[in-house]
Amino acid sequence: MKLRLFHFVGCASSHAVPRRLPLILLIAALVCLAGCSGKGKIKNKVTGKVTLDGEPVAGTVSLIGEDGKEAPVSGLLEEGGTYTILNPPLGKYEVIVKAPLGGGNPGQPPPNAAGTGGGVSANNVEGPKGKMPPKKYERPKNGLPQLEVTGGEQTHDIALTK
Repeated sequence: MKLRLFHFVGCASSHAVPRRLPLILLIAALVCLAGCSGKGKIKNKVTGKVTLDGEPVAGTVSLIGEDGKEAPVSGLLEEGGTYTILNPPLGKYEVIVKAPLGGGNPGQPPPNAAGTGGGVSANNVEGPKGKMPPKKYERPKNGLPQLEVTGGEQTHDIALTK
């Protein structure tokens, strides 16, 4: 009786595998199809270069929607002032340019609590070098041309002045 109970409850039954195989295959197929649904696919892409008086800028480029809220995507300014924003929502945006986190000199660690430098950042590694954007570009209504994301790939260069 014990053997029969174990045989019925346990998974050691040779009959359990063939009965469950179609269910396992169905679940595996659904997981594969869900992974191929197209989510995560790049539909819209905005690239460009940010300069200050002709020199590359360090920091980030963000988009502010007509509702005054920042879009859920932004672009990190890479070496040479170039940026890429992947899958921004369609619409009209004001563009803002922010200094690197921690302010100060790009590529330098942010200040510690005493303000003497050498604080700990997320990676504490050297970042892209470039000029610091003037503070006026960190807010909407900064004089930069509006960007309209219409879909596909777009180039939007941004020229800042002091």
